[in-house]
Amino acid sequence: MNKMININILHRSYLPSKMSLLIKNKNLFVFKVHKKCNKLQILDVVEFIYKVKVQKVCTLVVKSKCKRNKNGLYYTKSWKKAYVFLKK
Repeated sequence: MNKMININILHRSYLPSKMSLLIKNKNLFVFKVHKKCNKLQILDVVEFIYKVKVQKVCTLVVKSKCKRNKNGLYYTKSWKKAYVFLKK
């Protein structure tokens, strides 16, 4: 049975400075993903694109924040983050 895989679910990889140690030690990757996708879709896309075996996927929604600039206050957009743990 063929599955339809939408590769537009992954927006980009997310790599702050803290994540570099986790990538080396725990085989963890972090992606910025589409807000309406679920864990199974993320698992399928990562396995399809990168040809790796995924152990576990954890997701969280990063809420919008109130920021200030010279024109006044504005809100950032909320987005979804996916933690992908790879098998050894």
